[in-house]
Amino acid sequence: MIAYLIKRLILALPVFFGITLVVFGALRLAPGDPALAIAGMDADGAAVESIRIEYGLDRPAYEQYATYMGKLLRLDLGRSVITNIPVLEELTSRFPTTLVLAVSATIVATLVGVSLGVLAARFQRRWIDYLVMILAMGWLSVPNYVLGLLLILLFAVTLGVLPAIGASTPMHYILPVLTVAAVGAGILARQTRASMLEVLSEDYVRTASAKGLASRSVLLHHALRNALIPIVTLVGVIFGNLMAGAVIVESVFGIPGIGKLMVDRIHSRDYPTVQGAVLLISMTYVLVNILVDLAYVVVDKRVRLT
Repeated sequence: MIAYLIKRLILALPVFFGITLVVFGALRLAPGDPALAIAGMDADGAAVESIRIEYGLDRPAYEQYATYMGKLLRLDLGRSVITNIPVLEELTSRFPTTLVLAVSATIVATLVGVSLGVLAARFQRRWIDYLVMILAMGWLSVPNYVLGLLLILLFAVTLGVLPAIGASTPMHYILPVLTVAAVGAGILARQTRASMLEVLSEDYVRTASAKGLASRSVLLHHALRNALIPIVTLVGVIFGNLMAGAVIVESVFGIPGIGKLMVDRIHSRDYPTVQGAVLLISMTYVLVNILVDLAYVVVDKRVRLT
């Protein structure tokens, strides 16, 4: 397993450099002058040029990238051009909030989606099956920001039972977690149903039923266990999507996480902070994919890591 981890980490290096290159290039190709954004619209040409020189924006793009990579390899993400605080310090203070949101939403999506998928497969072509599929399609069809606003309107404004803005208490996370988890739950419900129906038609499942095992035991210990591989894969993908989706949800609910930080700093053309935030989210996604591969061994003993 250690050899496999080392191999995957080595393979992640090209991904790492590719991410840095894409983000660096995309920010530089965006319209507008970051030096002017920092100096202010009323600044004169001399002040703007001074800022451009100070941040190295007057140098060729390849020199800026080489400087950025040199600092990055020393874990130096630079300083925010807005607050002058080290980017690493800003990210480490915000990342736990986003991580709590993403992990909580993944857990909720997995529990709800897998449970509903198993239920739909158990009662295939009956009203429960149709109801679950309608719910799943509804969750998939409504955009996160629309669902978030609807939940705020219902539970915060109309009923007044849940807070709408901030993340100071666990209660503040309920609405954002439900908002982010809805799409993942819909995807998992559909995938779990499909996987369960495929497994339930296998001979070994029929044999277990013919031996007189309880339907619950056949469903959970024989069918679900062998249907978990695609579900586990999808959970890893959903977690990455939830991390990316936090950009919208954190803005809607005013949560001080990585997503809201990115939105604020993109508007102000804060290159170092945006690059660091995207890199952190991307590498978290890569790490989760490695953990998902390791989970295959736990789920199915026949799987061997190579």
